[in-house]
Amino acid sequence: MYIAGGAYLRGSMKTAWEVNDVKIRGRGVITMEDGAVTSGGCKDSSSLIFVWKGEGVSIEGVTAVGANFGAIGGNIGGNTYFGSVPPPNFEGEKGLRVSNVKVMAWQFASDGIFVGRNGYVGDSFVRCNDDIGPDYQSGQLWENNVFWQLENGWPWLAQWNTWDEYDNKDTGGGAHGIEIRDAVLLHMEQRDDNVYGGRKRSVFGAWQGMTNVVKDVLFKNIVVEGGIWVRPFVLHVGQSPFSQVPNECCGNGSLEGFRFENIRFDERPAMISIIEGNAEEGGVVKDVVFSGVEFAGVKMTKGDVEIDAASTNGILIEA
Repeated sequence: MYIAGGAYLRGSMKTAWEVNDVKIRGRGVITMEDGAVTSGGCKDSSSLIFVWKGEGVSIEGVTAVGANFGAIGGNIGGNTYFGSVPPPNFEGEKGLRVSNVKVMAWQFASDGIFVGRNGYVGDSFVRCNDDIGPDYQSGQLWENNVFWQLENGWPWLAQWNTWDEYDNKDTGGGAHGIEIRDAVLLHMEQRDDNVYGGRKRSVFGAWQGMTNVVKDVLFKNIVVEGGIWVRPFVLHVGQSPFSQVPNECCGNGSLEGFRFENIRFDERPAMISIIEGNAEEGGVVKDVVFSGVEFAGVKMTKGDVEIDAASTNGILIEA
């Protein structure tokens, strides 16, 4: 599918179930015009482009503007572990590849780009009003991207309510092997506002509200510009409004092997970071490394983060 430069496509695009090796490319615009146009009965009508369990699908060059309220599959995305029964994710190696796209979104709960297992996002710009990515599935690589975060969601959230029954058995339905590198967060309008019980909103986050494991996540070479009114880092295990059983489950999952390398905040955030497991139920956060992290030119120290000693181990802050 080719959307030529200057073309203006009103509506949305979906692949059929398990259709592989599709290419969507061009320099044109696809838009729902801020909800004025619906997708005419397509599944997941909130997303502008969505892939339904397709392998070897690529999206390149297009501009996606004004997805509807609640585009939880991303303005551009697919192969997610949620969205329908059965879910549209897959176990293949050739994940969704997104490159050189522009996403301009502002509706509440309108996510950025969700690419699913073994997905790739590169050389793109995303401005959205919910989580930018990754979308809680394994094997993702994000590189050379620029982001603008509006008032809702997290720029980078490695765990929220992940429960992917198709994932590696070592994770119990969690995720592993995620890398986000060489990125700029131009602006962040998010505040804490006591949302979800307060204290948890952050630039880099993981809220483990399940019984599984999320591990081996790398954030590297990232610049955060402008004032930040939330916490820079939050790694938390505990009950979540979006847990498998809302606000009742789970405190026994874990976050393991997170590494934050060469992360520069231009200004010092208004709040300090938090790393906390759940000692009462057995949830842990372990093997976390901060290397070359700085705030307004000053290296991160132990005083920049609250660490719950009873539920964490192997937390290392390097100069």
